Amino acid sequence: MNAKSADDLRVMFDAIYWWHMPLFFIIGGFFIKQIKLERSGIVKFFKTKILPQLKNYFIAGLLLIMLSHFVREESWQHTFNYFYYLIYGGKTLNQYLSIFWFVEVYILTMIAAVLIKSFIRSRALQLTVTVPPMLFAILSNADGLDLFSNKTVPWNAQVVLISTFYMILGSTIFEYLKKIPNSYLPIIIIFITIVYASLIYFQYRKDIHLTLYLKSYQITEPWLAVWVPCLLSILILLFARWISEIKILTIIFSFLGKHTLTIMYMHRAVFDIIDKATTNTSWPELFLGGVIAPIFLAIIYKKSKKKIIQVMPG
Repeated sequence: MNAKSADDLRVMFDAIYWWHMPLFFIIGGFFIKQIKLERSGIVKFFKTKILPQLKNYFIAGLLLIMLSHFVREESWQHTFNYFYYLIYGGKTLNQYLSIFWFVEVYILTMIAAVLIKSFIRSRALQLTVTVPPMLFAILSNADGLDLFSNKTVPWNAQVVLISTFYMILGSTIFEYLKKIPNSYLPIIIIFITIVYASLIYFQYRKDIHLTLYLKSYQITEPWLAVWVPCLLSILILLFARWISEIKILTIIFSFLGKHTLTIMYMHRAVFDIIDKATTNTSWPELFLGGVIAPIFLAIIYKKSKKKIIQVMPG
């Protein structure tokens, strides 16, 4: 790969990361609700929302650690270390468990966001109280202050200062996005797309250097990092609503959406297995394998589980 290709690839990754992780937290805000701040409400929340996520996290983590041990021919010492990394989380997670940081932060963010919604009834005030921590977390990387980027914090807990803002933002704007008239959608989408294209152009020219890598806490151009992810996430959401009129796309995205968690957990392992089994693997092949294989395994698991339940006595 020559220098120009490497630079183009860097700009592409930077531009995608401006919005794709914030978008997940914003969408998560669509589904959070207030809970009763009493024992029954709190217990129900943890049983229905938190424990299933923790179960998936540790089961998937243990299986992938063992798969990595045999596929990558790792030592048992390395494998045992990874059991510790699974518990500690954050920046210690890489290879097959690289994406697991997101699940950790998502769980912590959901707890924080639900508590905010439950203690504060006003939507405007809910969003307002998340702004100062978000600004502090982003601006702390500016002017050499650098409070977090070189720290290994358990479960990347420092990211919750930013992600809670995204989740509450999603909860706040959900109803407003649905009320935007369809006739306005093309105009808004075109306008934000022009802004996005302009930012990519300036990034390519090195007039700006905007990065938003939440796991490694690499955040630059802090004042851009405050509003660009929100604006671009709104662009993606409005575009998704616009194309939702196309039924075949709705069916495809709905199907993929049901298997998002499986794809997220397994795609790195699938990439590695394909890469080791073949030579000169192309990105389209990796993409298709990383999507199709996890979905196929998820369908087999669900059907097998259903049959086992049917044959069990009682």
